[in-house]
Amino acid sequence: MTTEDETKRASGRGTGRERILRAAAEVFAERGYEGARVQEIAKRAGMTTGAIYAHFAGRHELLLAATGLQERTTALEQLEALGDLDARQIIATIGPALASDPDLGMRPMAMEALVAARREPRLHEVMRQRVEASNEELAALIARGQREGSLTEDLDPATVAKFFNALLVGVAALAPVWDEPLSEDGWRLLLERLLEGMAPELD
Repeated sequence: MTTEDETKRASGRGTGRERILRAAAEVFAERGYEGARVQEIAKRAGMTTGAIYAHFAGRHELLLAATGLQERTTALEQLEALGDLDARQIIATIGPALASDPDLGMRPMAMEALVAARREPRLHEVMRQRVEASNEELAALIARGQREGSLTEDLDPATVAKFFNALLVGVAALAPVWDEPLSEDGWRLLLERLLEGMAPELD
């Protein structure tokens, strides 16, 4: 049960929603999605569980809001900002940055959410929608490149989009356990070769 002292301390830390999100971020980071309990989040926020449920339907909504999973990833923000470049130039600009910023394509805790989504139907549906929205945005970029002539027309845009999304997720998931980070020069060269293979053949 939340003590009076805890409630008083929490009351000076922002609005109820802000306090909940701060507490939820802490608990998810410490215990993961499966280990996090609404009761503990409520205690840290200096609130009751009823107050939590007045703001959020459950843990899945708390995870999405507290860890920024409802926001666009840095990669998608950059894609939007580079909209005037052709498709190959955009990929060539964003791709190499993965070597120095492995989380470019994933928000913190996104991997936790993806794993938990296999068992949590409500979280699964939300994550599915977010992944599909990202796939559609990348597929539209590939299709535009084909129309503009910078990418070969025999590629399936949806397949290419899924490949690049898998690349973004894979780097974010594996980078923390690599003995050495990606070589920036080696990574850039690999992407250049990949993009060369996606270019239209010259007559």
